[in-house]
Amino acid sequence: MIKKTIFNKKEVDKISRFILDNEDKIKSLGPSMYNNGDSLTGRFYIYNFLNSDIGPLLKNKILPFLEENNISKPASIQCWANIFRKGENIPKHIHGDEGGLQFYAASIFLKGDKKIGTTYILDGTEKIIENRVGEIVLFNSHIPHYVRKNSNARPRISMALDIHQNVLIKDLKRFYHWV
Repeated sequence: MIKKTIFNKKEVDKISRFILDNEDKIKSLGPSMYNNGDSLTGRFYIYNFLNSDIGPLLKNKILPFLEENNISKPASIQCWANIFRKGENIPKHIHGDEGGLQFYAASIFLKGDKKIGTTYILDGTEKIIENRVGEIVLFNSHIPHYVRKNSNARPRISMALDIHQNVLIKDLKRFYHWV
């Protein structure tokens, strides 16, 4: 896993506000892919924040970070947002299919209780990584991870990415082409 703070407080505030202001609009685009309610997370398949009004800000910080870590063009990148309100979480999961192609995944913490953290299962051991505002965490898509329930009134806001290197996937609602 590779971690680095890439967004400052002003940028985090702008991104978070955009996510909250556009939550209902994005949710209206189609049903959640998850059975855990009407989550923004479950719309990962129909909306890509890299193609939104805040796309330039995101790309100006995320793409150089990927290059620094030897991820090169061309690539297909998904980028979605997560809002976990009081009592909400995301259960243990991996990105992609078990036994399928491996790719890179990443998360960016924006707002909320930092102590909730993200739990990664590494070599069979759970490791809780406390969140840092504006920090991106890059990892292999097959590393199981989850976020514990938010016990606070403040929403926990984050973003997630899937980065498929050396391939351009045709679905432009879901993917941004980095070329």
